[in-house]
Amino acid sequence: MTIPTASFSAFPKDDFGTTIAGFFSDEPELGNGHLYDHSYLGIDFDMDFPWSREVEARLREKFGDSFEERLYLLWENKAPAEEKAYARYAYMDAVTRCVQEYFSMQLGNWCHAHGVSYIGHLIEDNDQHARMAASLGHYYRGLAGQDMAGIDDIGGQVFPQGEDVSYNNGTFQRRDGEFYHYMLGRLASSSAAIDPHKDGDSMCEIFGAYGWKEGVQLEKYLIDHFMVRGVNHFVPHAFSAKEFPDPDCPPHFYAHGNNPQYRHFGKLMAYSNRVCHLISGGRHIAKVAILYHGEGEWTGETMTSHEVGRKLTDSQIEFDYVPQDVWADREWYHTRMEQGKLCIHTQEYGTVVVPKMQFVTTVCRGCPRDDGKWNSGGIY
Repeated sequence: MTIPTASFSAFPKDDFGTTIAGFFSDEPELGNGHLYDHSYLGIDFDMDFPWSREVEARLREKFGDSFEERLYLLWENKAPAEEKAYARYAYMDAVTRCVQEYFSMQLGNWCHAHGVSYIGHLIEDNDQHARMAASLGHYYRGLAGQDMAGIDDIGGQVFPQGEDVSYNNGTFQRRDGEFYHYMLGRLASSSAAIDPHKDGDSMCEIFGAYGWKEGVQLEKYLIDHFMVRGVNHFVPHAFSAKEFPDPDCPPHFYAHGNNPQYRHFGKLMAYSNRVCHLISGGRHIAKVAILYHGEGEWTGETMTSHEVGRKLTDSQIEFDYVPQDVWADREWYHTRMEQGKLCIHTQEYGTVVVPKMQFVTTVCRGCPRDDGKWNSGGIY
């Protein structure tokens, strides 16, 4: 994939970094499924497997002459557990590394070379952040090239006392209340804290598609919900230049003067700007790291990270979600051990909590231990 400079020839180069602050990448997806089908791994018998020459080359390098013989393990559930785990992790790793290098990093590098920022978010809904189809297979890799760790909250996903409201009524009618309450905001702030390239910056696209029932009082709750979880930038999805009423994703905070709360919305934005300024530029002090469940889902039986996050949040214990890549990509994350603590970038953790996972791997890339041997329920 290449990005031709000519695509932006309409903008004088002096506008980059001044008038044009950057670019927003909104919900990119691998697109191998139908809309928001909730396949456990993001792949299913009715879905296509994302594929490319680069993915094939990486798998051939991994498996050598046995490459073709192992492909069936992606869909054959009766195969031995360890063989399935190794093949499925290798496939996920190949696809998401391609996403990281040829999409996210390439866009980020282009933006930085032209003096602008690159921000945005992928689809996180109901743990899609760790799956393919409607998302990119791995939250941390999908945002690797971006300057902020992005998420979004739309359509009533977060609301007061919504942590126990879960249901499954089909496409676009599925909700995991525990995820939205205990993981969504923390995904962004955790990535911002541990990724040196984010420099502590996280972002939430917010307010959109809640409908006109969402007034300033609920918007204040939503802003507070995410700020207390460490999110320090917001993109209000709440404006339309079309004639009122525009049915597309209201509420609209001005609506050509038809929204009587628009003056109060301005006060809310002033408050938000002040608090975001105060919580930026520091370090999130968290004593606990919770292992991100994304890789574990691909390898076998697992529990979600937010099941652990709920226990810690309700006990007022601060934490970050960390991917297994903090060990695999130590240079990127500045991972090290100091005085008995796991240190990742500026963060220092005295405790690492591993949610129940059938298989966990933390092999360094290129490490001689990368031999296809897995630890069941442990880390090596």
